[in-house]
Amino acid sequence: MAKFVNLTPHEIRVVRKDGSELRLPPSGRVARLRTVSVPVGEVEGVPIVRTELGHLNKSPKRLPGLSREGVLYSISDLLAEDLPEPQEGVFYIVSSMVAEALSWRKDLLAPDTSPASAVRDEQGRIVGIRRFQVFW
Repeated sequence: MAKFVNLTPHEIRVVRKDGSELRLPPSGRVARLRTVSVPVGEVEGVPIVRTELGHLNKSPKRLPGLSREGVLYSISDLLAEDLPEPQEGVFYIVSSMVAEALSWRKDLLAPDTSPASAVRDEQGRIVGIRRFQVFW
């Protein structure tokens, strides 16, 4: 049987077709993209930066995959932090940015907050989803 692991900082509330709910609490780990902000200009005193993906923000663990300066890294480790390796029967819930950047990972799901999926309260705030999305 498959299981979900929520790698976002928020509880995910899924409203199924039959109206029942599945609540997925945060796991305590948050998968995030590794980025570097490069200044490119300024408009009316407001800085403009280009965000580049795939940089090492901290000392990575040694993993099989890509070699950089004599150390082996997996491509996932270069692009994201706090993202576990794939496990049979486990789906990781991550932000759409993480899921899209690692689109070859078939185990990554992102909450679909499109109008067709978002469940909103009286003030228009998203309080749940009806489905997950993938980017592969």
